[in-house]
Amino acid sequence: MLQRFFVALGLVVAIALLMKGGAGATDRTKVVIGVDPSWYPVDVLSKETNLTAFSKELLEVIGNNEEVYFDLRRVSSENLIKGLYDGEFDGVLTAMQPGIVTEGRFHLSDSFLNTGPLLVVLRRSGVQGMTELLGKPIGIPREASNYIGLLSDGVVEIVTYQSMTLALEALMQEEITAVMMPALQAEAYVKGSYRGVIRIATTPFNEEGFRLVLAKREDREPVEAFNRGLEALRESGEYDKLLKRWDLP
Repeated sequence: MLQRFFVALGLVVAIALLMKGGAGATDRTKVVIGVDPSWYPVDVLSKETNLTAFSKELLEVIGNNEEVYFDLRRVSSENLIKGLYDGEFDGVLTAMQPGIVTEGRFHLSDSFLNTGPLLVVLRRSGVQGMTELLGKPIGIPREASNYIGLLSDGVVEIVTYQSMTLALEALMQEEITAVMMPALQAEAYVKGSYRGVIRIATTPFNEEGFRLVLAKREDREPVEAFNRGLEALRESGEYDKLLKRWDLP
């Protein structure tokens, strides 16, 4: 008899806790967010699972701090923006960038993971930024030729290579002073096959990165809440801890 009482009591407590948790979520503003776990079209260098887990935890932490319930839903790449247009989601996580086209249709948050191009140099190099690179040759792989416009023509000498591998080989031979490449790729090389040999010398040259994007028909407040929460996490150091936990740059 006593055993049955404790079992029943346990069930009552469990149900109460579940109801409390559910009430906490529904009391907050709910924002349904779609995410494509492949993160297409950005090459995240086999970090898809890491990035998805990081994004989920980031939304949870910001949501708790800002009283917003970000309900993350997985969706295929071909249905991500379609679902946003059709109202299946309030917003999505994507690499969409600010511009004239997006400004009239979407609310874009600050970037929560920058993927823009930066410069890597030899670790033993004294280069600390663009000042030391003036007039020096900088290598750019052909697949990243769209980054050429980010470097002032005439201020540096731009050398184009057939591949990133050839550009890095030229750097090793000191035929060039730096190589421009996407931030995620740079981190992979610095921590991987070129560990101890090359290092990152600059911050990214543009604002390319992953963002929370809401359709213009939606209230902008969830984006503002996300931005506030993101800034607070960066200032507190929690953002860097999340990146480290999920092995992201």
